[in-house]
Amino acid sequence: MARSRRLQDQTVLVTRSWEQAQELARRLEAEGARALLFPTIAIRPPASPQALAEALKALDRYRWLVLTSPNGVEAVRRALEGMGRDGAALRRVQVAAVGPGTAEALRAWGVEPDLVPARFETEALAEALVDKGVAGAAVLIARSLLGSPELVRRLHEAGARVTEVEAYRVVPGGEERGLPPEKVREALDQGGIDWVTLTSPSTVTGLIQRLGTWQPAWSARTRVACIGPVTARRCRELGVPVDLEAPVSSVEGLVAALSQAAGRRRGSR
Repeated sequence: MARSRRLQDQTVLVTRSWEQAQELARRLEAEGARALLFPTIAIRPPASPQALAEALKALDRYRWLVLTSPNGVEAVRRALEGMGRDGAALRRVQVAAVGPGTAEALRAWGVEPDLVPARFETEALAEALVDKGVAGAAVLIARSLLGSPELVRRLHEAGARVTEVEAYRVVPGGEERGLPPEKVREALDQGGIDWVTLTSPSTVTGLIQRLGTWQPAWSARTRVACIGPVTARRCRELGVPVDLEAPVSSVEGLVAALSQAAGRRRGSR
């Protein structure tokens, strides 16, 4: 059966880090879109790699290891490999993953997550952990320190003993790969971009840093699609109007929402 390719003739700006942009670009292109890569963040090693290594050496002290992105999985994998260990080390702890991307990264490493919330958001992960009963439990969170403080707050309120370590750094502003900012501004001025996709609050911050601002005139020609409510909230804080918020907060959910929106628009013509 032929694919719908509902995004045929649509130009979509991808703002994820260079490494993670490839997956989203492939999915968009499979739906017929032209994907333009414009990284607005970059992933860097933690400021103090030793902190993560020390926490992982003491995994026996924790009931839960919480991972909120594939970047966190990769950081933990590299840290354990640096100690001559593999994913089997995580059998000593229950592992919680924020959503399908993180869970998929764990499974690719041979680790089956013990908890994946029904909604792929940090707040939902906090709720799911609290429902499991974390009073008195030691919880290790390995992520970027730009992550939402809501997770730590909710776990503390539920009586958990939380240790948060920086597994990697997210640097807003991205790296000099993909399109240069002046080309993106020119395309936005001319209406050459149909959609801007934003997949985390940090991509929104990085977008504004790289472009300098969001021009109100761009919103008349270009629509903004967010992966979920936390990212959409950051857009509104920085003055970027949101046209589409994916009902399922995942890369797959974002592409599906874009395809559906494009299909509805064609059907209304």
